[in-house]
Amino acid sequence: MRPILKENLTSLVENFYLNLQKEPSLQQIIQDNSTFERLKKNIISSSRRII
Repeated sequence: MRPILKENLTSLVENFYLNLQKEPSLQQIIQDNSTFERLKKNIISSSRRII
């Protein structure tokens, strides 16, 4: 499973945040506290360390 996750991590995270952006309340929370790009980079980086 790890090779599959490593190979698809960026697209998984991208799709996750694209879906979050469709929900106005979540979008507002994120924009008030961070940016989608920053969160994506952090999740990708953290996930790579775990995988």
